Amino acid sequence: YANSFFHYGIEPLIKALQPTQVEALIIPDLPYEHRQLVTNHLPSDFTLITMVSLTSPQSRIATLTKQATGFIYAVTVNGITGKQNERQDLAPYFKQIKSTTDLPVCAGFGITNATDVAYFLSICDGIVIGSAIVEQFATQTLEAVDLYLTELLAPFHALTD
Repeated sequence: YANSFFHYGIEPLIKALQPTQVEALIIPDLPYEHRQLVTNHLPSDFTLITMVSLTSPQSRIATLTKQATGFIYAVTVNGITGKQNERQDLAPYFKQIKSTTDLPVCAGFGITNATDVAYFLSICDGIVIGSAIVEQFATQTLEAVDLYLTELLAPFHALTD
């Protein structure tokens, strides 16, 4: 979250990331109206990913996507990230976002299994998986994490084979 980034310092962070393959930052609680606190310090080949929530009206979505770079992170649940018990039909939500941008629109939050991956890949351009992978690393062996990722991404591989 933003506190961690600002505590560390945006400029020192970018300098530390230069020798890595990191090309973007996702800061979930950074308000769009304050993005310049980060973007003013980013080199031209680095991006701050824009997030759109389920509750954003069309006018807000258009504002959010207008200056976005990289991809659009479409939040797929109202609430916190992690496993979700029920999923609503989100195809209209993704269609609404895609109508405002040529950037890829990726789903994130609550993606924990291959069924989730298959569903989202049928209605958007990609997926973002965070909490589920962090949980795996915290509780499983490296081999178990590898198996989890292999099974999780099987729908993606089926599309690209």
